Formats: sequence, structure tokens, C-alpha cells
Amino acid sequence: MTIEYDAIEFATAAEAVQWANADGRCRAITIDGKHAVVSVADCERLEAAHVPFAYRHAMRRGDGVEVIASIPINCD
Repeated sequence: MTIEYDAIEFATAAEAVQWANADGRCRAITIDGKHAVVSVADCERLEAAHVPFAYRHAMRRGDGVEVIASIPINCD
């Protein structure tokens, strides 16, 4: 089964996270080795179709350093 989705690709996960945070209406993900920003609806469709991908987001460690975290979805 092929699931189509609209995405804006970025060179790094950090760039995708920054763009998604600035937009506020989409999510940063890594799918098929590519860092991208997709709509919330497309994320939900990918998840429901059991397509493996990872949500990406920025977080601060206890020492104050910002890192990009990965939350795997459908990666059994």
C-alpha cells in the first residue's frame, strides 16, 4: 500500500524542527531517512497506515543544552 503525503524536506532534523515550530500547524518527522515537515493530518494518516517514521522535536537537557529528540512510530 502506498500512502501519499505532502512534505517539505530539510537537510537536517534541526532545520525541520525549527520550521515546524515556527509554523505551528505541522510536525517535523524523519521518514525513509529524510527530514521533513508534514501536516498533522498526514502524520495521523501515516501512523494509522502503520508506516514507520519518527516525530522529531527540540528539548533541553538538564545541563541546558538543546538536543533533537526522536519518537519512533510503527518501528516494531
